[in-house]
Amino acid sequence: ATSPGPPPLPARNRMAGIEDIHLSGGGLAGTLIKASWADNHVFRNIRMDANPDVAVLFNEVWVTRIEYCIVEECGTAAVDKPCWWFRNHPNTPAPDNTNQIFVRGCRFEQFRNGAIHLGQAGDTQNTNGIFISDCKFETNFFAGPVIRCLSTCNGLFFSNFYFSMNVYNSGFTAGSTTNLVETLY
Repeated sequence: ATSPGPPPLPARNRMAGIEDIHLSGGGLAGTLIKASWADNHVFRNIRMDANPDVAVLFNEVWVTRIEYCIVEECGTAAVDKPCWWFRNHPNTPAPDNTNQIFVRGCRFEQFRNGAIHLGQAGDTQNTNGIFISDCKFETNFFAGPVIRCLSTCNGLFFSNFYFSMNVYNSGFTAGSTTNLVETLY
């Protein structure tokens, strides 16, 4: 007798990219870029805006570059709606993980509850090898950490950030604080 094993995975999406385009949510919810079980992608010079949802969602994506993108008015105040989210496949034991993601020279403006989230509760594989550099993070709606890393993440490399959090329109309770980068255990 043979074991049924895990469910079959879709064919891997490889060697693709998007460049020089404007993606607008038009004020409506919905993911602008979603990649699952994919590798060797390049996303360059993309403007994303007016999207009250996760604008970029990666599930088990490897060796991918995101460069020189502009993200404005994306995400919501909900903890599960950052601008970008890199994680393993949700709600299933992940057969693989998200790794070797390079984010460089991007600008995030007016995000609500985080610009980038890494990992997801219940991940069985580590989200790892995430490189984020030379980025600007500025918002008037600072309701949570700019970058949130779950404890299942490792091999995180961050450098050369510009932060400007104007919290006068944040929804914070007087006297409360939050971290710019937070690791949750």
